[in-house]
Amino acid sequence: MGLKTQITFLMSMVVLLTSLIFGTINYRSQESSLLNGIDSKLYSAAIFSKALLPKEYHDSILNEESVSPEEYLKIVDQYNQLCVKLNLEYIWSLMLINDQIVFTSATSSDKKVENGMHALFFDVHTNPELYSKVFETMEPQYQINDDKWGRIRVALIPFTDIHGRPYLFGASVKISDIDALLYQTLLRSFLICFGVLVFGFIVVRIFANLLSQSLSNLALIADKISAGNLKQKVAVTGGIELESLTKSINRMSTAIDEKVSLLQESEGRYRDLIEETNDLITRVDGQGHFVFVNKMAEKY
Repeated sequence: MGLKTQITFLMSMVVLLTSLIFGTINYRSQESSLLNGIDSKLYSAAIFSKALLPKEYHDSILNEESVSPEEYLKIVDQYNQLCVKLNLEYIWSLMLINDQIVFTSATSSDKKVENGMHALFFDVHTNPELYSKVFETMEPQYQINDDKWGRIRVALIPFTDIHGRPYLFGASVKISDIDALLYQTLLRSFLICFGVLVFGFIVVRIFANLLSQSLSNLALIADKISAGNLKQKVAVTGGIELESLTKSINRMSTAIDEKVSLLQESEGRYRDLIEETNDLITRVDGQGHFVFVNKMAEKY
């Protein structure tokens, strides 16, 4: 595997890991922001639905005859319209009377009051356990409920009437609606992650090419120096490490060239001395052959 390929592979893994971490953090952040926004919307809707009711509405409730059918249908119709405008699933209110949780307002499942697809006034809720905590703590609760109305994200806001009786207002959205929004959030995070990955890969490729080219140039210069071409100089480019390596090679080349020059000069002086002396100077190899004779020896 070539150096450029190794650099590209390693740095691409770093970029991939970074983009995945960034994408995950971005998704979690957007998910949290989305859920907080939905809960805030549900809280506001529950408070607003309370304001739509007549003043002291719950204070005057004693039994199933406390609110006329006409008035109750008017309330249901208002809640239907509010749900449609705010893209909510349900708005309703419940009251704890004689240890029973009963409906005091409701929304039609089809948002059409004339079809009668809503809980009736003073109907006993069939899943009271869903509201036990909010009535025990009397603090706002956000939860996911599964009942005959379906699977919903709910905000429950408790109050107390002038008689000290607890009641609450609830607002909800379908979990499927939240899932659709979360899917869009996930898709955006994926696109951001993919964009970071592509951009990072391009940068890595460019960097790997530059680094590989610089190192290849250094290797080529080193080969030429080792072949005896000591006049080679490398242009100082790249990062601090490459510049340091380049300067070291240039210093090495200069030092070797200077030492070779000194050795050649010294060899020339000694050769001149040997050639001009009046003594006979020879050198014989292991087979008795002359491998060197000076000028004086050549005369004999």
